[in-house]
Amino acid sequence: MMDDRIAKLPKWARELLEAKENEARIARSLRFTESVKADLPPPLSRNEELTNGWIAFPGNGSVQKACSSHISNGTGWGKTTSQNPRTLYSTRLLALRGRRNIVENRAARELSDIDIEIEKELNDATED
Repeated sequence: MMDDRIAKLPKWARELLEAKENEARIARSLRFTESVKADLPPPLSRNEELTNGWIAFPGNGSVQKACSSHISNGTGWGKTTSQNPRTLYSTRLLALRGRRNIVENRAARELSDIDIEIEKELNDATED
Protein backbone atom coordinates (compact mmCIF):
# COMPACT_ATOMS: atom_id res chain seq x y z
CA MET A 1 0.00 0.00 0.00
CA MET A 2 1.42 3.34 -1.03
CA ASP A 3 1.63 6.17 1.48
CA ASP A 4 -0.28 9.31 0.37
CA ARG A 5 2.95 11.34 0.52
CA ILE A 6 4.69 8.92 -1.82
CA ALA A 7 1.72 8.95 -4.20
CA LYS A 8 2.11 12.73 -4.50
CA LEU A 9 5.77 12.50 -5.56
CA PRO A 10 6.67 12.90 -9.23
CA LYS A 11 6.88 9.67 -11.22
CA TRP A 12 10.71 9.77 -11.41
CA ALA A 13 10.94 10.09 -7.61
CA ARG A 14 8.53 7.17 -7.02
CA GLU A 15 10.55 5.03 -9.47
CA LEU A 16 13.80 5.96 -7.72
CA LEU A 17 12.30 5.13 -4.32
CA GLU A 18 11.04 1.79 -5.62
CA ALA A 19 14.47 0.98 -7.06
CA LYS A 20 16.14 1.80 -3.72
CA GLU A 21 13.62 -0.38 -1.85
CA ASN A 22 14.35 -3.26 -4.25
CA GLU A 23 18.11 -2.83 -3.74
CA ALA A 24 17.65 -2.91 0.03
CA ARG A 25 15.47 -6.04 -0.17
CA ILE A 26 18.07 -7.82 -2.31
CA ALA A 27 20.88 -6.78 0.05
CA ARG A 28 18.91 -8.17 3.01
CA SER A 29 18.45 -11.48 1.18
CA LEU A 30 22.23 -11.97 0.84
CA ARG A 31 22.76 -13.65 4.18
CA PHE A 32 23.25 -17.14 5.51
CA THR A 33 20.56 -18.69 7.67
CA GLU A 34 20.75 -21.64 10.00
CA SER A 35 20.30 -25.08 8.54
CA VAL A 36 16.72 -26.33 8.99
CA LYS A 37 16.24 -30.07 8.89
CA ALA A 38 12.94 -31.85 8.32
CA ASP A 39 11.61 -32.74 11.77
CA LEU A 40 8.68 -35.09 11.18
CA PRO A 41 9.83 -38.70 10.70
CA PRO A 42 7.74 -41.22 8.78
CA PRO A 43 5.74 -43.83 10.71
CA LEU A 44 7.73 -46.84 11.85
CA SER A 45 5.17 -49.48 10.89
CA ARG A 46 2.13 -49.99 8.71
CA ASN A 47 -0.05 -49.94 11.81
CA GLU A 48 0.58 -46.23 12.22
CA GLU A 49 -1.32 -43.51 10.35
CA LEU A 50 0.29 -41.51 7.56
CA THR A 51 2.52 -38.66 8.66
CA ASN A 52 1.25 -35.38 7.18
CA GLY A 53 3.59 -32.44 6.82
CA TRP A 54 5.40 -30.29 4.28
CA ILE A 55 8.15 -30.93 1.75
CA ALA A 56 10.51 -28.45 0.10
CA PHE A 57 11.43 -28.76 -3.57
CA PRO A 58 14.25 -26.24 -4.02
CA GLY A 59 14.74 -27.23 -7.66
CA ASN A 60 11.36 -25.96 -8.79
CA GLY A 61 10.95 -23.51 -5.93
CA SER A 62 7.90 -24.98 -4.28
CA VAL A 63 6.84 -26.05 -0.83
CA GLN A 64 3.94 -28.49 -0.81
CA LYS A 65 1.81 -30.51 1.53
CA ALA A 66 3.12 -34.06 1.70
CA CYS A 67 2.57 -37.34 3.49
CA SER A 68 4.62 -40.41 4.27
CA SER A 69 3.97 -43.98 5.32
CA HIS A 70 6.57 -46.42 6.53
CA ILE A 71 7.33 -47.42 2.90
CA SER A 72 6.13 -44.62 0.61
CA ASN A 73 5.41 -40.89 0.26
CA GLY A 74 3.30 -38.49 -1.75
CA THR A 75 2.41 -34.87 -2.28
CA GLY A 76 -0.83 -33.77 -0.69
CA TRP A 77 -2.23 -35.23 2.49
CA GLY A 78 -3.78 -38.64 2.69
CA LYS A 79 -2.38 -40.62 -0.26
CA THR A 80 1.10 -41.88 -1.08
CA THR A 81 2.18 -42.21 -4.71
CA SER A 82 5.97 -42.76 -4.63
CA GLN A 83 8.24 -45.34 -3.09
CA ASN A 84 10.38 -44.68 -0.02
CA PRO A 85 9.36 -42.92 3.16
CA ARG A 86 10.31 -39.27 3.74
CA THR A 87 11.04 -37.18 6.75
CA LEU A 88 8.88 -34.07 6.40
CA TYR A 89 8.74 -30.59 7.88
CA SER A 90 6.07 -30.16 10.54
CA THR A 91 5.08 -26.66 9.35
CA ARG A 92 5.09 -24.73 6.09
CA LEU A 93 7.29 -22.09 7.75
CA LEU A 94 9.99 -24.69 8.55
CA ALA A 95 9.77 -26.03 4.98
CA LEU A 96 10.21 -22.52 3.56
CA ARG A 97 13.20 -21.93 5.83
CA GLY A 98 14.65 -25.29 4.82
CA ARG A 99 14.15 -24.50 1.14
CA ARG A 100 15.83 -21.11 1.59
CA ASN A 101 18.82 -22.69 3.31
CA ILE A 102 19.25 -25.28 0.54
CA VAL A 103 19.00 -22.62 -2.19
CA GLU A 104 21.39 -20.18 -0.48
CA ASN A 105 24.03 -22.91 -0.06
CA ARG A 106 23.66 -23.98 -3.68
CA ALA A 107 23.98 -20.34 -4.80
CA ALA A 108 27.05 -19.82 -2.59
CA ARG A 109 28.76 -22.86 -4.15
CA GLU A 110 27.95 -21.59 -7.63
CA LEU A 111 29.27 -18.11 -6.81
CA SER A 112 32.42 -19.68 -5.38
CA ASP A 113 32.96 -21.59 -8.63
CA ILE A 114 32.55 -18.35 -10.61
CA ASP A 115 35.02 -16.57 -8.30
CA ILE A 116 37.57 -19.34 -8.94
CA GLU A 117 37.14 -18.89 -12.71
CA ILE A 118 37.54 -15.11 -12.35
CA GLU A 119 40.70 -15.57 -10.30
CA LYS A 120 42.14 -17.97 -12.89
CA GLU A 121 41.32 -15.52 -15.66
CA LEU A 122 43.01 -12.67 -13.77
CA ASN A 123 46.08 -14.83 -13.15
CA ASP A 124 46.24 -15.82 -16.83
CA ALA A 125 45.93 -12.17 -17.86
CA THR A 126 48.85 -11.10 -15.63
CA GLU A 127 51.06 -13.89 -17.01
CA ASP A 128 50.63 -12.71 -20.61
